[in-house]
Amino acid sequence: MRETDPRSISGKLPAPDRHVPLVVVGAGAAGVAAAIEAARAGVEVALIDEHPVDNDMMAMDVPLCFGQRMDGSVRNRALMLERVVETNPDLAAAHEAGVDVQLGTYVWGAFVNGPAVQELPVPMLGLADDRRSWLLGYDRLIVAAGARDVLLGFPGWERAGTLGAGGAAALLTRYRALAARRILVLGSGALGLQTASLALERGIEVAGIVEVDARVRGDAATAKTLAGRGVPFFVSHTIQARARAHGRDRVRGARRRESGRHARRGQRSARSRATPCAGRSVWSRASSCSTSSARGFDSSPGSAAGCPKSTRACGRASRRSSRPVTAPGSTKICWRRRTPRGPRAGWPAPPRRKR
Repeated sequence: MRETDPRSISGKLPAPDRHVPLVVVGAGAAGVAAAIEAARAGVEVALIDEHPVDNDMMAMDVPLCFGQRMDGSVRNRALMLERVVETNPDLAAAHEAGVDVQLGTYVWGAFVNGPAVQELPVPMLGLADDRRSWLLGYDRLIVAAGARDVLLGFPGWERAGTLGAGGAAALLTRYRALAARRILVLGSGALGLQTASLALERGIEVAGIVEVDARVRGDAATAKTLAGRGVPFFVSHTIQARARAHGRDRVRGARRRESGRHARRGQRSARSRATPCAGRSVWSRASSCSTSSARGFDSSPGSAAGCPKSTRACGRASRRSSRPVTAPGSTKICWRRRTPRGPRAGWPAPPRRKR
């Protein structure tokens, strides 16, 4: 009698539940258009989309970064399914064309024969919903899954309330379930301007749009419209940290220092500037100081925003003398660098002690 190898997978693979000539993953504009055209050509098509996403998956920021800013309506799956269909009329057109539309279904794997596996009867997809998991065989596969959120790392970015642009747009449009009253947008590209416009249309206040570049990167007409509606733009700025104080989320911002061809040789700008972000302004560090914890203040509407005399005085004093100067409102010491030369040119350093 011939013995069987218990480690072999021959004859042990599960068979797919069904077979479809063409599978389209993603029910966005591109995926729905491809599915409709194939169905009109007489091809049997299955259209797979993960929305509406289960509430537990949303809480884990899967597949988009929702930042735990969903309201209670996301627990009503029937309501979410209705809203997803309402916001994408092409799904109804795909269903009328004969496409098998499967919403709320995840694709957790794609399996094809290769150098290591030769036992698959056909290529297969691993699918799952909130009830079960199964395999679907196919001949051709179109992946139109769209983009995923990639967040900018800064202190506090992992806390609840930091959303990706995709997650925010989904909660604003597809689910209509964003639990927020005031947002700050990082990035002035097309996606950032679109997110700000969507928020304003839904009655959400936009505290500002922060851009690290020296100019707005998105459409000039859209940026002008947002500025006309009272949205401030902070170009040449970046985010330092995000914290919570007095029961409110506050973001510390800083003005980016010019470098390279934008700065004179051997010189750095010592001017600090207030950056109001999400209800708080924080002074950026001057290049003549070795501290980035300059004094901040609240920049609620109506308050004045300007450089404090203490910070300017610190910069002037450090340029006049090589002695250490303590900046008012700060516990650290500012030093003057005598020369910009050396391996750490342009960085502040204390003077050497005399022996």
